[in-house]
Amino acid sequence: MSRQRTITTGVAIIAVVATIAWLSYAKATTPEVGVGTNQYPPPVSVDAWDGPGTLALSAEEKAWLREHPLLRLGVDPDWAPIEFIDEQGRPSGISSEYLGRLEQILHVKFENPRDMTWAQMMDALKGGLIDMVSCIQDTPQRRQFMDFTDAYVSMPTAIFTRNNVSYADLASLAGKPVAIVEGYAVQGFLADRHPEILLVAVKSLREGLTLLSEGTVYAYIDALAPGSYGLTRYGITNIRATGETPFRYEMAMASSKQAPELAAILQKAIRAISEADRNRFYQKWSNVQISYRPDYPLIWKILAGSGGLVLIFAYWTRRLSAEVSRRRQVETELRHAKEGLEVRVEERTGALEARNVALAEEVLERKRALAALRTSEMQYRSVIENIQDVFYRSDTAGRLLMGSPSGARMFGYDSVDEMLGMPLDSFWPDPMERQQLLAQVRATGSARDYEAVLRRKDGSTFNALFATHFYYDDDGNLLGTEGIIRDVTERKRAEEALRQANLVVENSPVVLFRWRAAEGWPVEMVSRNVSQLGYTPEELLSGAIPFASMVHPEDLDRVAREVREYTATGVDRFQQEYRIITKDGEERWVDDRTQVERDGDGQITHYQGIVIDITERKRAEEALLQEKHFTDTLIDSMPGMFYLFDEQARLARWNKQFEQSTGYDAESISRTSALDFIHPEDRNLVAEKIREVFIHGESHVEGRVVTRHGGTIPFYLTGLRITFGDKTYLLGVGLDISERVRVEAESARLQVLLRSVILQSPVPMVLVLPDGTVELFNEGCRSVLGVPEGLELPPDLNLFTLEKTWIDYSAEGSQLPLAELPLTLALQGKTTRSREMKVLRQDGTERWILVDAVPVVDDHSIVIAGFLIFIDITERKRAEEILHESMRRLQTVVNGAPVVLYSFDRHGVFTLSEGKGLVGLGIKPGEIVGRTIFEVYGDQPASIAALHRAMAGETFTLELSFPAGGTFEASHIAMFNDAGDYNGTIGVLVDITERKRAEEALRESEGRFTQVFQSAPVPMAFASDVDSFRATTWNEAWYQAFGYPREQAEGRSGADIGLWVNPDDRSRFIEMANRQNEVTGFETLMRRHDGAVLHCSLFGRFIGKAGHRLLMAVYLDITERKRA
Repeated sequence: MSRQRTITTGVAIIAVVATIAWLSYAKATTPEVGVGTNQYPPPVSVDAWDGPGTLALSAEEKAWLREHPLLRLGVDPDWAPIEFIDEQGRPSGISSEYLGRLEQILHVKFENPRDMTWAQMMDALKGGLIDMVSCIQDTPQRRQFMDFTDAYVSMPTAIFTRNNVSYADLASLAGKPVAIVEGYAVQGFLADRHPEILLVAVKSLREGLTLLSEGTVYAYIDALAPGSYGLTRYGITNIRATGETPFRYEMAMASSKQAPELAAILQKAIRAISEADRNRFYQKWSNVQISYRPDYPLIWKILAGSGGLVLIFAYWTRRLSAEVSRRRQVETELRHAKEGLEVRVEERTGALEARNVALAEEVLERKRALAALRTSEMQYRSVIENIQDVFYRSDTAGRLLMGSPSGARMFGYDSVDEMLGMPLDSFWPDPMERQQLLAQVRATGSARDYEAVLRRKDGSTFNALFATHFYYDDDGNLLGTEGIIRDVTERKRAEEALRQANLVVENSPVVLFRWRAAEGWPVEMVSRNVSQLGYTPEELLSGAIPFASMVHPEDLDRVAREVREYTATGVDRFQQEYRIITKDGEERWVDDRTQVERDGDGQITHYQGIVIDITERKRAEEALLQEKHFTDTLIDSMPGMFYLFDEQARLARWNKQFEQSTGYDAESISRTSALDFIHPEDRNLVAEKIREVFIHGESHVEGRVVTRHGGTIPFYLTGLRITFGDKTYLLGVGLDISERVRVEAESARLQVLLRSVILQSPVPMVLVLPDGTVELFNEGCRSVLGVPEGLELPPDLNLFTLEKTWIDYSAEGSQLPLAELPLTLALQGKTTRSREMKVLRQDGTERWILVDAVPVVDDHSIVIAGFLIFIDITERKRAEEILHESMRRLQTVVNGAPVVLYSFDRHGVFTLSEGKGLVGLGIKPGEIVGRTIFEVYGDQPASIAALHRAMAGETFTLELSFPAGGTFEASHIAMFNDAGDYNGTIGVLVDITERKRAEEALRESEGRFTQVFQSAPVPMAFASDVDSFRATTWNEAWYQAFGYPREQAEGRSGADIGLWVNPDDRSRFIEMANRQNEVTGFETLMRRHDGAVLHCSLFGRFIGKAGHRLLMAVYLDITERKRA
């Protein structure tokens, strides 16, 4: 039996050796993954797409592919069997099958950069370094920089743990380190949904599985297929899938947003791959065969070792057989003793076997504990070496025994070894603070979150946070202290900054809010300074007062609508202004600046922002608007143009009168230079005056303004230099002086007319001033009086000192002294009518003249001139008659009187008093502000009556005269408040004194011309070519000579009243005058009103320019001469 047991034992040993050899063989083999190689056809011409049955690409997409025949591809290098890089550096896996088919369909070639991790690939796609990735999960974050195709691979996500874990789910991973490939979609899923899991980012699947196999991490999470495939591929046997996550990989292709055409091309190409091809791709890579390659050297070693064991076993068997024989020899001798001892041997053997079993179990447990200790030590060492905080341990004397490497960085030493053995007190600026820390540890057993100030090697200090306790040996003896130190300097600074910020917020009008995106906008956070609105934070946070109830009812619908509109457009920030009702019922305006918060699905969950009280700003804006309205009303009520422009003549401000005068709208004016409104002929002068304003401070000028329709308006333009901020402007007023210019033009026209009448009249005329100065005389006087042609008369010719070349005789033949001459008598106010006189000329000839002389008087009957007209009647009254009219120089200086602007309130108190016109009234600018109209004008009834009308709310214009002198046009504009009640009056005074004087001068000039014309002793008439000489004016001598009633002839032509016996003569007379400019001795027949026919000799001359010419005519009756 003993031999049989021995043989059995040997066989068992051989079986064990064989089993070990087989296991060694299995481990000595290298798994080979059978992967397909894709031989893609070479690219062909893109034109091949145009054939029937091919992919339907647009012309733009085809053009894009022609320009991009080589596409840069990103492939995950370690995610088999979905995609990976094989030993030859080629893309392999399911995605490679799809890529091969895409190369056939699109006629492109893919190239992939080498040695890139997944995270690096994502950065490369963002930066445009690669065009696309072949297998990727669609997420909202990635959609910001890439476009996705439809998913073509779908698979679950598994939890991989070591074999000693029976089951795992996400809840069981809380607080445990879990490896995940950096940048994978599941990383974002876990970080958002399960922040309690300690995620450890790795670069690849292999690194994650290796960390799990070594026990560095508790689990590894990845897609089930790549994870399982990796276990086989890398020969890892102590890991298995023990759970599943709700996350599922839906893998697609994606392209960079920098190439939007590629996304559409890939989508069409993916959809073009048939279902049969898709199934074939999947089956090919889901049924991967794993074969093993024997390690023959190792096998031979194992077999050699096994042979040695067999030889040893044979040797041992032979020796055992010899021993058995020897034992048989003494067996008989020992049988009895053996029988006696057998019981005790069996008992001892049983005890030893039991002890061996217990010892084996103890050894196994110690090996397990030692392995766990090594793992724990590795983890502990990894934690200590990589911890950012400082771990330290000291002895009972307070000397540093050990510390983590981070301690050297925190305290400024080169290494921890430099710090070992140093007393801990050397790291404390005040060692007593450390004693306080130790006292707290003694009292409570530990100290947590203990704040202190520590000192670095260079002497600088920093804020630290302690977590420390005593540590003991197994017998309970105190060994020292150990703990964690954290540098909280930045946190303390942040806390101080936050404290300061909170202090600023709590003492500012800015209230911080956070609202939930629900009905009524419930408040979830509010700063304490909400008390400035009368509410407490507790009232709002409790939900008793929703924020919507604080919004003014009139603004609530608008605010809610705007919030909906802003959020619908996807904006993250928006701003609103509305009213809030404080707790005591007061309305306050606020500026609400809101930021939108969204969850991972893009749904709005909260609003947060600041609410700023802008009530005072709103009040200031309202006051500013009222002030602007007052200013605008004041400016627009001015009778002239108001303007304000800078040194480049860019208009910054103008009034309504400016727009009305020029005919341009506000937009056109804003784009036009101020000088562009000036007539080209006046532009240089006005530009010079503008420069004068900016240099000297003020100026004025007269110039013509060109209207939009091409017309011109004369204006008196003023300018005053003013400064706003750092810019200089010209402020001015333009007064329309059209009336003054018209008056001056009319006066000048009458002057020219009077001078022309005298100088160009065929009848001799003389105008003499009271001092004897001969103001005017015509050539008719020279010819009648026989003044030699070559004799130059001096410009200061005087009636009383004149050396005459003729002698005046009375009709009776006596020589007339100077005092009796008709002109001298006229200067004395005496009139001479149709006085016949003889003139003895220097050549000895005598001429008979018919003399009329009249005094010219003003409105006060004062003689201002003597006017003489005489006709040479020597040739039977054929002498020329000259009409000479006294001319008085009309000069009206209308200088655009300065404007006075004033206003008073409904009580009659002046609130404004400005303008240069005040100087003429003896008042300084601003002098009467604050005084009532009754105090200022109490002694002027006309002014008081006008102001009473204004205070009654009447708007009107009237003329006023002031004791200080001058006549003014006063315009009053009533102002009313929103309720329609009278609120005051704005007034404008324009000095029209010069205009009144000009009008008076015009009337005087017209009166004198009429007086001279009507007092002429010979029949005269004039008509204008404006109406083809139809409207004719006749003088008194004509009416007496021809007997027509004034109402029948005045304003009608001679043809109309039947004056001309032969009407064709009238046409010939006008034609001759047109051709020669004057007609002398035109004889024709004229019919009196009583029917009598007279022979007449006509003298005519044109005065003025074409289109505005007057035809003056003198009618001489030569009937008696004709009879003679």
